Amino acid sequence: MSPLRPGLFTILALIAATNASSQLLSLRTYTQSNGLASSVVTALAQDSRGFLWIGTTNGLTRFDGNSFVSFSTPQGLPNDYITAIHESQTSTGVLYVGTMLGGLARLQNSTAVPVPLDSHSPPRTITHLVEDSSGTLWIATERGVFTVTGDSARSVSLSDVPPDRTALAYADRTIWFSRDGTFYAIDPDDRSRRTVEIPGLENATILALHGWRDSLWISTQEDEIALVRQGTILGRWRSPGKRVTQIHTDAEGNLWCVSEEGLIHLRRADGTYSPPVLYAQHNGFPPQPMICMLVDREDCIWIGTWTRGLIRFVDHHLQTFPLDPNSFNLAISAAFHDGDGHIWTSGSDGLRELWKHPSLGWKIHHHALPGLAPPSMVRILDVDDRNRLWIHASAWHGIQGFTVTHRRSGPSLLSPVQLIDSARFYPGSWCESFTVDRHDRGWLAINSRGVAVIDMPSLHLLQMIPMDADGFGSDVRVVGEDARGNIWFGGFTKGLGMLSAPLTARQQLRRFTPADGLPDSSIRSFATDPEGNVWIGTRYGGVARFDGDHFTATSLEHGLRSNAVWSLAPDSDGHLWVATTAGLECLDRSTGRPVPVRDGLLGAPAVATGVLPGGSVWFASRDAISIYNYALDTPPRVPPTVYLTDISINGMPTTAPSGVDVSHDQSSWLFAFGGISFLTDRGVRFRHRLAGLEESWSKPTWSRSITYAALRPGTYTFQVQALNQEELPSAVPASFSFTIGRPYWQTWWFTLSAVLVVGAVLAQLIRRRRRAVERQREHDQELSRRLFASQEAERRRIAGELHDSLGQNLLIIKNRAVLALRRGVTLRTARQQLRGISEMSSQVFEEIRAISHNLRPHLLDKLGMTRGLTHSISQMHESCTTAFDVHIDPVDGLLSAEQEVHIYRIIQEAVNNVVRHADAKQASVSVRIHRPNIVVRIADDGKGFPSIAEGALPPEGAAFGLSGIEGRAHLLGGSCTINSAPGAGTTITVTIPIKEPVRNAP
Repeated sequence: MSPLRPGLFTILALIAATNASSQLLSLRTYTQSNGLASSVVTALAQDSRGFLWIGTTNGLTRFDGNSFVSFSTPQGLPNDYITAIHESQTSTGVLYVGTMLGGLARLQNSTAVPVPLDSHSPPRTITHLVEDSSGTLWIATERGVFTVTGDSARSVSLSDVPPDRTALAYADRTIWFSRDGTFYAIDPDDRSRRTVEIPGLENATILALHGWRDSLWISTQEDEIALVRQGTILGRWRSPGKRVTQIHTDAEGNLWCVSEEGLIHLRRADGTYSPPVLYAQHNGFPPQPMICMLVDREDCIWIGTWTRGLIRFVDHHLQTFPLDPNSFNLAISAAFHDGDGHIWTSGSDGLRELWKHPSLGWKIHHHALPGLAPPSMVRILDVDDRNRLWIHASAWHGIQGFTVTHRRSGPSLLSPVQLIDSARFYPGSWCESFTVDRHDRGWLAINSRGVAVIDMPSLHLLQMIPMDADGFGSDVRVVGEDARGNIWFGGFTKGLGMLSAPLTARQQLRRFTPADGLPDSSIRSFATDPEGNVWIGTRYGGVARFDGDHFTATSLEHGLRSNAVWSLAPDSDGHLWVATTAGLECLDRSTGRPVPVRDGLLGAPAVATGVLPGGSVWFASRDAISIYNYALDTPPRVPPTVYLTDISINGMPTTAPSGVDVSHDQSSWLFAFGGISFLTDRGVRFRHRLAGLEESWSKPTWSRSITYAALRPGTYTFQVQALNQEELPSAVPASFSFTIGRPYWQTWWFTLSAVLVVGAVLAQLIRRRRRAVERQREHDQELSRRLFASQEAERRRIAGELHDSLGQNLLIIKNRAVLALRRGVTLRTARQQLRGISEMSSQVFEEIRAISHNLRPHLLDKLGMTRGLTHSISQMHESCTTAFDVHIDPVDGLLSAEQEVHIYRIIQEAVNNVVRHADAKQASVSVRIHRPNIVVRIADDGKGFPSIAEGALPPEGAAFGLSGIEGRAHLLGGSCTINSAPGAGTTITVTIPIKEPVRNAP
């Protein structure tokens, strides 16, 4: 295809040029279905706490950005038709409410009381409420002007003023009002009145007055708006809307007016005002009369309408221009801006140019492209530094370039210059992207082939870069140039590629992948900031900054609302504007972290963005282009108000004052709170802490309540702050202090009493213990005494046996021997003496054996421990009437000889006691091995005796044996337990530890 002729194209473009649709504003509407008392809004005001008060024909409504609360005649209002609202400047929380034919009411603490103005006439209709610097309220009615100071009302004499609609305002320490085209000024101090002539407004009918600083804004029935200072007109404008009934100024001095046809705006810059602009139905406002308006302290504009409710207009620095979705699909086409700030988009029916008229603002112009019959897919590829527009269309078989010529008061002229022929540069393929660098070289990404480098003046192919040769792949979708002249390539699978400047024919491609810190391998866009950093927008990984050495990522985890990035645009104020699927987002380039943006910038996916001269950024969605003047959008930094809405203790609401003391069981507390900011639909977030439990603030949350359960006794202060869209916290936290008392068992007197009681109990226990120890000591002493007595008796018995029996027999043996040795003794006599000695010696031997048996049982050595015990008990059984049941485990070899003797004596003593003292019919003896112990148990069904634990002693005879048993058990390192009761028999249990085997069983 041959290049198009410039002249012909220009003529066709001018013939086809038409102005497109107007801009749409970011509006939010509230009606009765949202909570308003009525959808007919008649008056607006904002109080010092930040609440918005909305007067309707059906009562008064309070709004905090989250919920509505309504007041009407049941709360004391004299009439539900509200005409004016004003908060007292000297009494915070006192609201004056004017009504239709109901007069004035004072609203405080949700209760309204009438304020009588004139006792001689019925209640009047209130039209205006104005307060002067002394706190006097000036009230305009349909039949006169009144003042209210405190509880006193008085009439302002206007006998010579015709009864007509009164416009009232306070400016320059003067009360201004107008009737029938005449201005009057009243000194609030002495109530003196004077008539003021304003040249140029002598015959005007005044509709509205508004005091601003030391000046007065005036609107007239003749559709004029004037600024007056000290009787002189400083500015005068023709109103684009009829009957301006209310005037307001924002924090920057910009003027906003409501008229029958819409909202009027006069922007103030450098002390001068731009021509008024009318926003009406074509900007998104409903086709309803506007009745009232308010500019709140955050510069949000509120407009009351007839039957269409309340409208909030926040983003008045944001303008949106809709495009026909049937002709444009910016997701697959593109949008660019040129060097003069004109924005270009493409679609199936040609091009759209968004340009700014010097006085009329932004306009949209349609450029029809010759040779293309709709529907034809047209795609803008680039707008280069030479103001050339490069467009791809399949019907042209290539990429057509156009020179853009701008005009001051009209759309641009397009002249075709060059055609990059597809048959020559990419036959059989298609163009993925195209850009022109600073050296006037074109970089053409060709599907499946690589990137072609073209000398643009001569359309000569300089080089074909096959990306597959460097392992990059052939899916290059975007090409860009950074501030140093390096060329960057991005695709959907292989990450980034870069050719360093100056470029050479055989230069190797430098590659970057996620292994180098890139957050995603799929690349959509590039941008270079004034600091020389390269910013990369990825398909799934957010944004990455490359500083020449490494990458730094910003993604969802850092606060980005979407990781799918379409376009990037740095501005001159340190921001990076990011077009994502969540809308237009903004990063602080120094930190790489997101900064808050207006609600109107978010929502619909943004597919392209750019920064215009003068502090504006544009962004394109699928069916619209929006322009946001961020340089002018500087809302007042007003901290949001925060307040407590509800406090509950253990689930029950309370009205207790701060500082309350509660009992220990009132330990579960719920705090509900609210905050006021109208910058966004979402309202505010909150952070809170409970001093006494928490030291730091919680993380910001949207939740409007927090519960603390099972609080311990102590003093606490709950604090909560609201944070608005700009993360600005409340200047003063809402707080509530309370003290949870200690339970009686944690009080000092209870503790002291408990200590005394415990001390007394311990003292008593100690005394009892001492008595028990003393009794045990006495018992042990008695047992020891008996044991010593038993030992002495045994010694005496043995001594007696040795002396009386053994000694006597030995003496006999001695005497017989002496007699046998005497002279003259016959053999027969000697033999008799020897025979006697022999018999006596045998008797002595038996006595010695008996004594030795008592000292060491011979059965242990002869039969062993197990059989010896069995034999000994069997002999005892045969010599008494008590039946013995014997169970003895094989214990031979488990104990030493000394231990065996002690155990044998223990059983012997216990059995002897049964036989001698128990009068038992049945008895049992058991020796059991329960490792690591041997347990000996002797039990009988005899007569028993009182428990030793109760301080009693067994019978004298038995006591000797029992004390011996206990003593032997202790010697063996074991324990002895004696259980007995009169008539219940006796059980003796001895537990002896087994240390180690000492010998084998016989």
